[in-house]
Amino acid sequence: MTPSGDKKPPASRRIKVRLVLSLVAISVLPSLIAVLALLGSMPDAGEALGRAVVIALFLGGFCAFAAVKLADSILRPLYELRHGAEIISKINLSHRINLKSRDEFEELAGDFNLMAESLEGAYGELEERVRHVTLSLQDEKGRLATVLRTMVEGVIVVSEAGEVTLMNPRARMALAGGPELVVGTPLNRILPRGRVDYYLRKLRQSWEEGQDPILSVIFPIAGGKLLRGVMTAMPGQGGERSGFLLAFRDITEEAQRENLIETTLRALPSRLKSPLSSAQSLAEILQTRKTLAEDKREAFTGALRKEVEGCLGLVEEGEIAEARMPSSRWQGEPADPAAIVQDSLAALKGVYSHFNPPAVPMPPVATEPYGAISAICAVLGWLSSNSNGWTPIEASLEAEEEMVVATFRLAQTPGPNPDELGEIKIEEEGEEPVILVEAVRRNRGEIWTRVQEGSFEVRLGMMMASRLPGHAGGVRIVDEQPEFYDFDLFLPRSGAEGKEMLERPLRDLEVVVFDTETTGLRPLKGDKIISLGAVRVRKGKMVAAGNFDTLVNPGIRIPKESTVFHGLTDADVENAPNIAEVYKSFQQYIGGAVLVAHNAAFDMKFLEMAAKENGLVQLDNPVLDTLFLSYGVHGELEGHNLDAIAARLGVEIEGRHTADGDAKATAEIFSKLVPLLEARGIVTLGQAKAYCDSKLILRWQSSRF
Repeated sequence: MTPSGDKKPPASRRIKVRLVLSLVAISVLPSLIAVLALLGSMPDAGEALGRAVVIALFLGGFCAFAAVKLADSILRPLYELRHGAEIISKINLSHRINLKSRDEFEELAGDFNLMAESLEGAYGELEERVRHVTLSLQDEKGRLATVLRTMVEGVIVVSEAGEVTLMNPRARMALAGGPELVVGTPLNRILPRGRVDYYLRKLRQSWEEGQDPILSVIFPIAGGKLLRGVMTAMPGQGGERSGFLLAFRDITEEAQRENLIETTLRALPSRLKSPLSSAQSLAEILQTRKTLAEDKREAFTGALRKEVEGCLGLVEEGEIAEARMPSSRWQGEPADPAAIVQDSLAALKGVYSHFNPPAVPMPPVATEPYGAISAICAVLGWLSSNSNGWTPIEASLEAEEEMVVATFRLAQTPGPNPDELGEIKIEEEGEEPVILVEAVRRNRGEIWTRVQEGSFEVRLGMMMASRLPGHAGGVRIVDEQPEFYDFDLFLPRSGAEGKEMLERPLRDLEVVVFDTETTGLRPLKGDKIISLGAVRVRKGKMVAAGNFDTLVNPGIRIPKESTVFHGLTDADVENAPNIAEVYKSFQQYIGGAVLVAHNAAFDMKFLEMAAKENGLVQLDNPVLDTLFLSYGVHGELEGHNLDAIAARLGVEIEGRHTADGDAKATAEIFSKLVPLLEARGIVTLGQAKAYCDSKLILRWQSSRF
């Protein structure tokens, strides 16, 4: 270790000293040897020694001077190279080494400068890319912040671990007064634990089974607050599950209003009983007592009239209440009754039970699954507490008229007291306690007991989903196709969408307008394309020749419900090409053109799934949607489906619900929308994309709940 007072010389000085000593040694030693040999031949030793010293000093000084000069000439370029490289690598990439030595050192400096220029260019390009990505991310962040801030729903983003990572102001407002709402808080500490855990478990299960992971959810919170919404799993960049999204609304006021209306309607029979009884008594008096004095008869008649008017007033009050009755505050989503019973039996540990599955599949029931499970668990717990412990609780399912009835049988006598059933409370963590009978009623169900053949039964009826308003036995093609929303559809695309194209006028665009017919409305559930049609528009005019029109063999059966609308059957597409062949041909047909469709997110999703399933390149063309263009131009008017827009703009649809016919109609609609857009300052492709994007958000917000 070097002592603290003894500083070590810098490396450059050490190199120079070693180099000088080496040069001196190389140059002086041979000279001294030659001088000593010469002096050794002289007879006078003293004179020889004196001459030797003088010569040695002269030679040593000369050689040292020459060595220093030579060392400087070698080391100075090295020093400049070293310091220049240090500045370039650590401080200033734009610095250049200015060395004029006319030798290899100068060439080496030139190589250093070339390397620095290459690095500077690479770093500059990288910085430009980072800047573009940062701007894009900032734009997306701004868009997301705007959407979240202006949404009428509360939105909560949850990590895979179930912790809150984002919450919009509406959600904070709806959950005010609960636990501290901070990032990282588990969702089941903010909302009722049992429901949160149940919904997350169901979403994970759906994801792992390859299904579309989306659930309708409801959260009754202690204190009387009621939240209703949807919850879904979110995919990450690599397609893996990255978390969950909850969107909800506070429907507490609606629920309270419904309770008030229901209270009014329930009390109506008892309120009518007294005036009706009085009216009946008065009517009997008037009918049987023929000899009543005229003044008494008039008095009785007036009293009767008053009672009848009172009854009519109560009936009118009931009619008003019935007219104001909103839809049930508990959602009636189609659910599998067998799965509900099995989940209930699995949720209640320590209960001796056995499920006898039905011989035939039960029809879906209209219920909120977690509420139904809570009710069944309460029944099972009550039966278990009254059981002798020797026989299991037998659970079974059967369809009866318009209900699916779950029967829970306890084979023992005597059975429990049926009156106790009305006193059972369901108490879930974080929720307002509710009587079992009320919980069943909220789910459109009925509950009753029955004793037969030495067994005590609790029977819970669940309404069949076929009784839900608008239920059609499944989601298939409908006459007015539901609107689909893809918030990435109008974002910048890295393919054919350059600055020059974005600045191109709408009138000058090369456009391909297309439409699809499908087996159903759910691409994520396995529905496929069965027909694809497209037409080309140049300079605002539809090209007469060269349409793209083909049937597609989907590889699955076409439901009859779909055939009703587009007329295509399995026989029609039996010999048609598969989607992989059609997709490749369509990709060649469109080239670098702009894609236009009505409700484009629907058709684009089917094409995206087709490409993904067949390992093909995704379409990266710019997209415009006549739905949102029409909504932007005529937002104050009702009707933005294809038929309504066509009627408004004077477009006749020939071949409705055929891909070719709908594509041609959409092309005419687009051509007629262009001058209307120009009148509003929407002239270029870039402006039209931004216009669609902004109207998508507004349209989506107006359609929620």
